[in-house]
Amino acid sequence: MGNRFDPLSAGMGYGALKTVSALSVLACLLTMAPHSQAQGLANVPSRVLATPAGGTDCAGGLIYDDGTFEDAFGGSPGAQNTKIVELVSPTVTPATLSHVCVAFTRTQDLPNNASMDFTIEFFAVDGPMGAVYPFPGTVLARIPAHVDGIPLYPISQFYAIDTSQAPVISDGSVYVGASWDADPNGPSPFVYFSVDTSTPTTVMPVFTVGDVGSGAWLAMTDLTGNSSNYLRAMGIRALQESASSVPPLRPAATPMFSPQVVLHGTPSMLTITLANRNPNAATLSADFIDNLPTGLVVSTPANPATNCTNGVVAANAGEAGFSLSAGAVIPAAATCTMTVSVVAAAGGTYTDSIASDALQTDLGNNTALPAEAALIVSTGGGSGGSIDENFDETNAPDLPLGWTSPVVLGTSIWTTSNGDGDTLPNAAHAPDAPRHSDFSLTSPSFAVTAGAVLSFRNKYEFENDVNSPPTCYDGGVLEISTDGGATFGDIVESGGIFQTGGYTCAIDGDSSGNPLGGRQAWGGTTGTAALGGTLEWIDVKVDLAAFAGRNAILRWREGSDTSNSFYASTSVWPGWWIDSVEVSGGGTDAIFKDGFEVATAAPTLAKAFALSSVETNIPTTLTITLANTNATVATLTSDLVDAFPTGLVSAANASTTCTGGSGVLQTGRSVGLAAGAAIPAAGSCTITVDVAAQFAGDFTNTIPAGGLATDAGSNADEATATLTATSP
Repeated sequence: MGNRFDPLSAGMGYGALKTVSALSVLACLLTMAPHSQAQGLANVPSRVLATPAGGTDCAGGLIYDDGTFEDAFGGSPGAQNTKIVELVSPTVTPATLSHVCVAFTRTQDLPNNASMDFTIEFFAVDGPMGAVYPFPGTVLARIPAHVDGIPLYPISQFYAIDTSQAPVISDGSVYVGASWDADPNGPSPFVYFSVDTSTPTTVMPVFTVGDVGSGAWLAMTDLTGNSSNYLRAMGIRALQESASSVPPLRPAATPMFSPQVVLHGTPSMLTITLANRNPNAATLSADFIDNLPTGLVVSTPANPATNCTNGVVAANAGEAGFSLSAGAVIPAAATCTMTVSVVAAAGGTYTDSIASDALQTDLGNNTALPAEAALIVSTGGGSGGSIDENFDETNAPDLPLGWTSPVVLGTSIWTTSNGDGDTLPNAAHAPDAPRHSDFSLTSPSFAVTAGAVLSFRNKYEFENDVNSPPTCYDGGVLEISTDGGATFGDIVESGGIFQTGGYTCAIDGDSSGNPLGGRQAWGGTTGTAALGGTLEWIDVKVDLAAFAGRNAILRWREGSDTSNSFYASTSVWPGWWIDSVEVSGGGTDAIFKDGFEVATAAPTLAKAFALSSVETNIPTTLTITLANTNATVATLTSDLVDAFPTGLVSAANASTTCTGGSGVLQTGRSVGLAAGAAIPAAGSCTITVDVAAQFAGDFTNTIPAGGLATDAGSNADEATATLTATSP
């Protein structure tokens, strides 16, 4: 299993690095802005690229170290996450922590370990009471980041991370730090966070996570004075600005559908959450209008509602939008919501997008950050108007629309795997991770009907002792949520009943440290022989009648222990595949199904003139390029016509490299390609023709979106090129 960290002195877990004279690992919190109290977990999904920070960053700010770092802290062999936080106390509040700077060093020059993913983490000071200070408690923000060019020890480097989306702090202190996967078998081994051990330095509250399986916090310093502290402070500093000098934080508007998957003609509730991170309430200065995507309308009844103070929702059945009245109030450092029931008559995917500046308040307008939600609507295929959607809008390794892979421990995720499917080519796959891991494949939400049954096929081979029955060290379970994903419970304990293909063993709960320890699960192998035998697809069916009338989310959750080597000389076990997921109700009617297959991508168009500027009546070549990224040929279903602007004419020399059909279509003022022409698989072909301008000026030649129609779809974007003609 290995120790959590390298023991160095006095029982403390410090990495075995000494006499680090450079500024090894430094975390600076730059630029603090007004805040109210920290509220909840910040929604910062994108990974931020860390950029090298200048040596003057954090000078003159909140400094807890003496400027030198004599040691460094990191994970030992067998450990997984390095996670360290230190107390940071703004002298002016409310405040925001808009940047964090960290500097890393590494002790071994291994392939790819000069780069790594890591996370900047913020915690409230509201955990269980320790000897002097409370332990870290509520997670306030986790900012995913990526760093390149980590230098080899003893050289180290600062890196700056934008954390401006972290929540506000009204008063007091917060714990701030960093975490990363330090397992030698993982992506970033032997990376270290440095420490100040100089005795003049004031001892700071510093905490780390102990046993990975339990996630318990451990104090790294003793503030009672009862013991000598080797570690005194981490390299964590903060710069702050006067609260009055920082402008208000812009509000946000985020849509969400529930359920996310419905049958055509079946309503879904659209909720838009309005968020205000400022210490003062924000008042709408204009009506907030959400224009629905084409084909999606307010349902009958509309069921409009809001908990925004003074707000009124205007929503009329059949209309393609709704609004919240000016004067509505978003509370300070909190959120409020508006809800409307919507419906679509036709199948498809409907994406509701909140435009920049759509939400206007006295504290500013919403930003241009993406704020979208997708509603998946099926036309049905069975009797009774069933939902019959395959969710095939994906290409490996991406997951289908609405499916996610949340990670609690480790770095492994579910992906689609090409060539391994029960129905070819794709299946969802999770590796059997060689370290502590806890990650899931989560479905979109859907409405459970009377008599609903879940069916899917799976195959797996997890780490086990290859006995019969096996001792299962790793494995997977099926869980369900009926509260929008806030909580999940085991499918059986929650009321589901396996009709076939149920759990096969109990996860070892004595020594493996698996987060699923002690639970019934799928474990061992579906193979014909342990480790390396052919894996067989197994049918699973679950009666979902206990959940009828509620919206549900399913998740396939995998857990693994600290290693992955039992009876495996290569320490590699294949993992878990899921395919052909289907929920049916009332006989054979599909509520939803997903084969994780490859989507068909629409072709694209591009065009260019060989010379962008020529004299009048001098020819130049126009090239139109048709591109197809699919694994099969895309065939034109109607003629493609490019009509030239007035004054631009062509010679009679048009040609094409596209095969099929009757070839090029040409007049003196247009060029095109006849229906039946083929764009090669995973390739492109062209149309070329010489053109000339009859008089001076700019000639913009455009083929509109939808102008190229094929059996793989139509071009989504227009293709435009401009020719400038000058007088001789």
